[in-house]
Order: sequence, then structure tokens, then C-alpha cells
Amino acid sequence: MAPTAADEGSEADPGAEQVPNGAGSLAWVLACVGGGMFLVGLDSIMVTTSLPTIATELGAVNSIAWVLAANLLAATVATPLYGKLGDRWGRRPLYVLACSLLAFGSALAAFAWGPDTLIIARAVSGLGIGGFMALGSAQLADVIAPRDRGRYAWLFPTAAISAALVGPVVGGALADSASWRWMFAVTAGTAGGVLVLILARLPSGARAPAAEPVDVAGVLLLGVAITAMVLVTTLPRSAPQLGGAAVAALAAVGVAAAVGLVLVELRVADPVLPVRLFRLRAFTLVVLVGFLTNGAVQAVSSYLPLYTQVVQGLSAAQSGLVMAPAVLVMAGATVLVGRLITRTGRYRGFPIVGCVVAAAGTALLGRLDAQTPVWQVVVSMALVSAGMAGIGQVIGIVVQNTVPQPIIGAATATTSVVRQTGSSLGVALLGASFGAGLAAALSARLPSGASAFERAFADGRRLPAGGLSAVPPEVRADAAQVLSDVLAPLFAWSAPVLLAAAVVAAFVPARPLRAARPVRPVRPDHGAPRAPGLTGT
Repeated sequence: MAPTAADEGSEADPGAEQVPNGAGSLAWVLACVGGGMFLVGLDSIMVTTSLPTIATELGAVNSIAWVLAANLLAATVATPLYGKLGDRWGRRPLYVLACSLLAFGSALAAFAWGPDTLIIARAVSGLGIGGFMALGSAQLADVIAPRDRGRYAWLFPTAAISAALVGPVVGGALADSASWRWMFAVTAGTAGGVLVLILARLPSGARAPAAEPVDVAGVLLLGVAITAMVLVTTLPRSAPQLGGAAVAALAAVGVAAAVGLVLVELRVADPVLPVRLFRLRAFTLVVLVGFLTNGAVQAVSSYLPLYTQVVQGLSAAQSGLVMAPAVLVMAGATVLVGRLITRTGRYRGFPIVGCVVAAAGTALLGRLDAQTPVWQVVVSMALVSAGMAGIGQVIGIVVQNTVPQPIIGAATATTSVVRQTGSSLGVALLGASFGAGLAAALSARLPSGASAFERAFADGRRLPAGGLSAVPPEVRADAAQVLSDVLAPLFAWSAPVLLAAAVVAAFVPARPLRAARPVRPVRPDHGAPRAPGLTGT
């Protein structure tokens, strides 16, 4: 992102739009950015909470992974493009586009007549979510000087807490008492409200004419490479009928796209994914930590509602509230870690400890069974969230402290892309393993003379909306045991992944934190300079 003259206190560049600096204007910017992040959090929490109910009605429990992965993949590919275009065109038009896509995708999901339609709708929504992920921090940077940004660290946690408290109540109540389709209608209506606020009050922010065209080839190759990677790792389990030849061909396409992406990004003047950043040891290591931790934790949090609703028999609203304490813990721990880093100037130990604590939480989740009390689930997820609080913000600090100033915006976008790729891969892998394991285990354990309902349950196409109480008594114990046996080991596998991330974090070099970072003025030819220092640590 190209900083504005307001960041420096110097005269604005002719190519940059002036941004209002009054307290009232800042309040409206905070409202717009916070509203956007609340919208994203609300959408995510309501969908995750209600997915078991949705899968039951659509008869597609094996498609849950793709409902989640399609959304994450679309957001991953869109994030760097929003960042680049926001620098060139200003933030507001891109915010309008992102909000419109999320509203349209939610409206389409509300009328989904099958799993395929829902997957497409969630992909469209993901294109909008990617915009909010890329533009929020950049919009704040347009109007808040670097030395003052710490005062507004409460904004994103506040939005997350609000979404965590509202989402389960609204989404769960609609899924339980009315229809899950109304949940998407609520999201679309909320997006409409945020859109009106953006059009009325959000300044467009800094923008600069670019001398180089948009890296369209890089965006397309990135999308093909990430999608192929997810498909190659999941299709052998989720669709074994395709055979090894199809998977091998898809792998070849993915490798070719990845190689092409590297070659293109090394040649273009303004790359969407600056691969030269990976010459920096600290950058590469923290990005790898983000990839591993996001993949492990996103997979667990996405599938935990299946356990709480089906095995423990909680309603969708109750299941969502089980996750709310974890969000509160993460918000509090994030503020605490931030203050400790500011006070001591030390950050290296936090991601190491955070990964170990999160691994302990997922290990506890790996011990779940049909008799596990709800409080144990809450405590386990609270541990996971507390651990993640020591990881996420440190990744951002290390990136900003390591990367040369002219490409900090591109470095931040690259970090987001890699972390979201990890999330997509983790969800898809766990989903494929769950689908294959559930079908095989239930078919083996349920009686051969089961009713049509029981056979559908065994095929993994439907899960009982009322939990195991909806299963006939003669097969209830077997069904509970099978579901626990399938889900718990998948949760447990996140623990070694998180411990591997702790090992990687231990090799991140410790550097003194910059007391202040120099800010580059916006220039018409700013592009993506070949910044010096990309061969160091």
C-alpha cells in the first residue's frame, strides 16, 4: 500500500487524493472499517455454526469441506488484487465492490437448491471477503499516523467479539426455528447497511497512478496453483473413483502454474505476489508459521460444530455460543500480548509459546468422545485461541520490522495469501478425511438391515438435525462412538502440526523493533521497486 502524505506530515503528492483529517472523519472511517470486519466475522460464524443443519437439509455432509474451502480459496486469490487496485484507484470503490459481492453471494446462497449452488455462492462471497481482508488495515493507514495506530488496536477485536456474540444467537436461532436461508438474508441485509455507510461517509483514501499494468497473469496463475494444490491433496480421499491418472494430471497443472507464477512475478515490475520477499529468512519463517497454524486451527474450528451438534445434541445457537468464550479469550490475550511486546520490545517467544498452548488445546480435542462435557470443549478451544493470540500479531510485527519500507504493503498481502492458503488446505484435508472415514466407519458399524434413514446416515450424506437423539435407540450408541472415533483423531492431528510450527518459530531471528518506520511518499511511478536488502535475514 502506498502511504499518504498524512502519514508523514508533509505536502501531499499531486497524484494522491486528500484524506480528511478531522476527528469526525476519522470516526466515520473507524465505523466503516469496523462495520466491514463485523460483517465478515458475522458471516463466518453464522455459516460455520449452521453448516450441520444446512448439510442435513441439502443432503450433502461430504460437501461441507467444499462450502468452506470455496469461500477461503476465493478470498485468498482476491486479497492481493484488492490491495494492488486499492493503491491505484482508492479504497472506497473497492470497498463498494467487496460489499456488493458479499451481498450478492449471500443472496444466492439463500436460494441455493443444492450443494453445488451453495458452493458457488460461497465462492462469490469469498471474493467480497477478500476485499475486506485487504482493505481494512490499508484504509486505517490512510488516515492514522504510524505512531498513533496503537491507540486503535481495539477496533478489530471489538468487531470480532461483537460478531461472536451476535452470530451464534441470530444464525443459530434462524437455523433452529425458521430456516438457515434466512441467515444468508441477514448477511445480505447487513452488507447492504455497510454499503450505505461506505457510500455516505468513507473517503476514497490515497491513490496513485501506476506506471505498470495490473499483474493479471500473476493473479490467474496464483488461483490455478492454489486450487490445484487443494484438489490434489483431497481428491484421493473424497473422490477415489477419479483414479490416480486424473490426480496426477491435476498435480502437473498445479506445478506448472506454480512455476509459471514464480517466473512471472520475477519479471513483472509490479508483482501481485513478490516472490523476492522469500529471500528474507525472517519473512519466510513467519509466513511458514502462519501457514501451518492457520491450516491446523481453521480446520478444527470449522468442524467442531459437527461434534457439538450431532454427538452432544446441542442446537445450532448453543453450538455457536460454545465458541464465543474462545473469541473473548483471543481478544483479551491479543491485547495482553500487544502490551507486553510494546513494553519489552521482545516478541520472539510469543509464537513459540502460542503454538505449544494451541497444540495442547487441539490435543484435548483429540480426546473427545460421546460423554465429553461441554465445558471441556470450551476450555480446549479457549486454549487454542489463547495460543493463536501470541502468533497472529507477531507475524505482522516481524513482517513490518523486516521488510524494506517500499514493499511493506505487498509483504502484508503476501502473508495473508499464504495464511489463507493454509486455511483452505487444512479445511479441505480434514473434510476429505472426515467424509471418507464417516462413510466407511458407519457402513461397517450400523446393522445391515438398517432403515433408509440409517443407510443415508451411514453413507455420510445426511446427519440428524436433532443430534443422536434422532437416531433409533438400537444404533444410537454405535453412531455416537463412530462419529467420535472419526472426528477426534482428525482434531488431534492438528497438535503435531502446531508443534512443527513452534519449531519453525524458534528459528525466527530476533531483531530490535523499529521505534518508527520511515514512510515513502506517494509518487506517480511508485510501482513495486526493486527494494534493496532482500538478500538478508
